[in-house]
Amino acid sequence: RRFFSFPSFLETGINVTVNATFIYSDSVIYKSNDCRSSTCEGLDLLREISKNKRMGCVLMGPSCTYSTFQMYLDTDLTYPMISAGSFGLSCDYKETLTRLMSPARKLLYFLVNFWKANHLPFKDFSWNTAYVFKNGTETEDCFWYLNALEAGVSYFSQELSFKEILRGNDQFQDILTNQNRKSNVIVMCGSPDIIGNLKGDRAVAEDIVIILVDLFNNHYFTENVTAPDYMKNVLVLTLPPGNFTSISSFSRGLSQAKNNFALAYLNGILLFGHVLKTYLENGEAITTPKFAQAFRNLTFEGHAGPVTLDDCGDIDNTMVLLYTSVETNKYRVLLSYDTHKNKTTPVANNPMFIWMNHKLPNDL
Repeated sequence: RRFFSFPSFLETGINVTVNATFIYSDSVIYKSNDCRSSTCEGLDLLREISKNKRMGCVLMGPSCTYSTFQMYLDTDLTYPMISAGSFGLSCDYKETLTRLMSPARKLLYFLVNFWKANHLPFKDFSWNTAYVFKNGTETEDCFWYLNALEAGVSYFSQELSFKEILRGNDQFQDILTNQNRKSNVIVMCGSPDIIGNLKGDRAVAEDIVIILVDLFNNHYFTENVTAPDYMKNVLVLTLPPGNFTSISSFSRGLSQAKNNFALAYLNGILLFGHVLKTYLENGEAITTPKFAQAFRNLTFEGHAGPVTLDDCGDIDNTMVLLYTSVETNKYRVLLSYDTHKNKTTPVANNPMFIWMNHKLPNDL
């Protein structure tokens, strides 16, 4: 149990202290770190909280798509839920859910926008095909991003004329040089290590383009980082460091993945304070459906700067697509993508990348 006092409240003459209860489960199922197996446990906890009348005015979590979806399916959620995670398409368009890490829906919109683009300084062709690589060892975010790319009903799948899933290392490695391949573009998710382990020093056809989704990794912007040779055929989709600046007071000893989730929940607390302050200033009740649906279509001051939520309660931000300069072996920004405006903006006019004439190849 913790108590939070929001300084900005005092500036407006509002004296309020928020009581936060942290519920931790030490069951064998939860300790397995298996998101699927935590689903029933999460529902049981939620029912227990409701039964004992311990539910407050906002729920922080869960982060697991399975749990969040099941909670909305099996319970009547009339209070706001703020999640770091819940990336999957099944958690889209939930009236009281706010997601503070980029959900799969945002990734799909970028990919379709980029595939269709044919008037960029470095891309003259619309793409209509893709391979998607999955090997079953992905992190939580990658699992749901690739799951969305695989789904036949997803926006990405519907907009492509050809899409095939590569499920094993051998299939991936074969496509790199297979003259009978049906697409030159491969989408995958993870860190550069996965590229190195799969590709290594193998030969790659000159028209192959690998899109690596690695949103929550500041490695590419670290000073003096040099891209390995196996990254020259790779474009990296990521978020600039300002989207996940670390907090030294509690980030020491945490993995980058855990730190990103922790930072998102800190922003969740700041979001709750922002909405609560607005309602208290206006003399409005906070235990109403209106309050539960208020955590969307707004901008608030997060830990690292302003955070914008769209009309579905999902975070908006600016993603960047990086390439490896063949001159310097450094990562450089190729373009930026505003998820709020669904707009791609070229940054490099004559990128010094591995493909000929400063242009990306066609996908066929």
